Amino acid sequence: WKAELEEREPGLFATAIDPDGNYVQIIQLHPGHLPAARRADGTLAAAQALFNTEALFRVLFTYECVGEEEVPATGGAVVSANHPSYLDPVLLSLQVKRPILFMAWDRLFRVPLLGRAMRLFGAFPVDTRPGRGLDAYARAKQLVLDGNLVGIFPEGRRSRDGWMEPELRRGAARLSLETGAPLYPATIRGAFRAWPYFRALPEPAKIHVRY
Repeated sequence: WKAELEEREPGLFATAIDPDGNYVQIIQLHPGHLPAARRADGTLAAAQALFNTEALFRVLFTYECVGEEEVPATGGAVVSANHPSYLDPVLLSLQVKRPILFMAWDRLFRVPLLGRAMRLFGAFPVDTRPGRGLDAYARAKQLVLDGNLVGIFPEGRRSRDGWMEPELRRGAARLSLETGAPLYPATIRGAFRAWPYFRALPEPAKIHVRY
């Protein structure tokens, strides 16, 4: 799979192309992610990869997001969501017009393609073992104080059965309280069917995100 970009009114569009060279779907993309990609390493190659990721996600999965307008356009804030799959940081970021810098399990960054996509969307690693996440929390706190949007999964790991874990960690709430930044909850449905923790590769599925 690959994606070709074209800029025309009213914005940026991507044409997704399957492995056989067939043009599959034309998708309008959010230009708001371009500055984030340029900040990451200063190159348009990063922006191209970011847009390719968004285009392919929209083709491989039936994706719907509502309520993203509730997320503030500026200022420090915290996003907290359930964690059913490997895909969650990208799924939560697709419709939001500013980058969400996710605190994510460090081992996810070793997954081919996914790790690259997560870094492009601004995620940073955290060691989820007890007592090992202090540096990542300090980084998240400074990012919020600097006016960034930071995402945390309070379950601390991907769901074992598609439902939210009964016990949640306090990091998201603590981050909001200590910085005075607003906390925005989000829910993800359908992603567990797309890519649960026990499956090596994703499968097509209908995914719904609500802020």
